[in-house]
Formats: sequence, structure tokens, C-alpha cells
Amino acid sequence: MSNVYTGIAELEWYFNNSHAQMGICSNFTAIRNALMNGGVSRTSGPDSQNDSRLDAAIKYRRVNDKLLRLPSNFRDYIYAAYGSRDYGPELFSVFGRATGVAVYSESANKEFEIDAAKKHDDHTFYAWLRGCIARHEDMRVEKIRREATRLLDAAHRHYAAMGDDPAGRDD
Repeated sequence: MSNVYTGIAELEWYFNNSHAQMGICSNFTAIRNALMNGGVSRTSGPDSQNDSRLDAAIKYRRVNDKLLRLPSNFRDYIYAAYGSRDYGPELFSVFGRATGVAVYSESANKEFEIDAAKKHDDHTFYAWLRGCIARHEDMRVEKIRREATRLLDAAHRHYAAMGDDPAGRDD
């Protein structure tokens, strides 16, 4: 189980902190820095920072390689869970990290199609899901939450079991 937690920590770092640790800034930041420095963009710091940036880049590549080797369904679940999409607090408070994965839930898709056939007002999956929460369709929402969590847990376990690069690179 500790491997799963290690994998989750790697994914959190990969999606939320890796670019900053590698010294990659947004275009806005680079332009602002260039304007503040008389037209010169200063994106690299002292040499001591370069070593940590290199370490971060190596770690980034390892995590990325593991993600690319995952079966596509597990990779999709992880990108849906950790990607930068904002689902809003009403969904995240119910589904947590598995919010983005709910769209892959079989039961959710069946329920959504049934309601769509009834000409329900909600035109997108996540609007429909918000409506289910607002209408207090607790059993329906809980079933979807459990399934989305199960899918994400399976992806986490699979990711954790991947190990490092199969070619044995240790750079």
C-alpha cells in the first residue's frame, strides 16, 4: 500500500509542482520578467538552482515515462483526476480527486443517457451531475462516486506497480 501512496505523491508533484521545480515559468511571467529587467528575460538562477532543476527534470521524465506506459484507460483516469480542469466546489466536495473520473463511470453514463432522452435541462455531463447533487439524488450520486473512486484507485495501483523504466536507465 505504501507504493500506492508514493505513486499518488509522485502524481501530485508531477501535475502540481514539477514545472515550478524545473524553473519553467508561464509566458506571462517570462514577459513580465523581461519587461522588468530592461528587455532581458532571466529564467535561470544561480548554479545551485540548476542542479535541483536538473533533478526535477529527470524526475519529471521518469513520471512521464511511467504514465506513457500505462494502459490508456488508466492514463485517462489519472489525467482526468489530476488535470487542471476546475469542476467547481459542489462536485469536488462530493467526488474529491475522483471528480474528473466520474465521466468514465458506466453507471453515470447510462443514467446521463436516460435523463438526456427525457429531455433533461442539463446539456453536459458535469452540469447533469451538479443537478443530481442539487436535487439530492443521493443514492445515484453515491453510486457514481463509488465507481469513480474505484476506477481511480485501480489506476493508482497500476501506476504504483509500474516501477521505474524497464530499460533500466538510471540517469
